Amino acid sequence: AVALGAGLCDGLGGSASSKAALLRQGLAEMDGFCRLFDTTHSYQSATLLGSCGVADLVVSSYSGRNRLCAARFASTMRGRLSQESNNKENVRMEGDEDLEGV
Repeated sequence: AVALGAGLCDGLGGSASSKAALLRQGLAEMDGFCRLFDTTHSYQSATLLGSCGVADLVVSSYSGRNRLCAARFASTMRGRLSQESNNKENVRMEGDEDLEGV
């Protein structure tokens, strides 16, 4: 899920700081998930600092298939939305006169 978010961030032109915040929050949520479902009470936060945690998170968020797929999707949709807004400039939304009575 974090890699998808990173891809969306890239595809929408988000900053490096935005992507870093997303990864930080993702890692914090991974830690919370591990704590919640650790029935053996043997989980340690240091586990996420290894290759199964932060390393995998960084690799998948910078070069993984999920990141690439989300980035392509977001950039395609961004282009379509931009084109649609340029084509529909000064056009009223259909049905907006009906909202006045609501």
